[in-house]
Amino acid sequence: MAYQLLSNEAQDAIATGASSSRLHQWDHVPDSTWNRIWAIKTLPKIKSFIWRACAQGIASGEGLHSRQVPIDPSCCRCGTEKESVDHILLGCSFAHLVWFGSSLSYSPLSDHIPLLHEWLGSWDALFRSNKKLARESFSRASFLCWYLWLAINDLVFNVKIWTPQEVITVAEKAYVDSLQLIQGIINRM
Repeated sequence: MAYQLLSNEAQDAIATGASSSRLHQWDHVPDSTWNRIWAIKTLPKIKSFIWRACAQGIASGEGLHSRQVPIDPSCCRCGTEKESVDHILLGCSFAHLVWFGSSLSYSPLSDHIPLLHEWLGSWDALFRSNKKLARESFSRASFLCWYLWLAINDLVFNVKIWTPQEVITVAEKAYVDSLQLIQGIINRM
């Protein structure tokens, strides 16, 4: 009898689509964006980082504050906005300097900072027009995201201040090194 009751409740939950009353950030991310993340030619740890960043699974001032951690949710670098993952990687004035100064010369619109998953989805047009350039640029962008993240963590935990040029230089070197590593593996096969 108890099994039947539980079974019926489970079937009712499936029929009504009720798995959780809470809507998650990743519910808004299209499958094509998830597929693109896993197809990036980058290090596995960076793929994982970008995936978690899109799912809002990376610790940020805003996220910690919403979980009742007693901290100031403001960006510790610029102090003008709440520190969200999207702000750290795309919206902060420091991130703007990194993106614009990089070989990608990206400059987000000042009136609307996209969510990371929206920004990743906006690469569709480039992928349709020039897949080779898109793959290379997307890979470079993944390294910039990773080093923007490392730079904010260094500021918070080690009180080490990176310049935008340092982030660009280290990210570019890591990108080139990873390409050489991949090419070396291919050549040995």
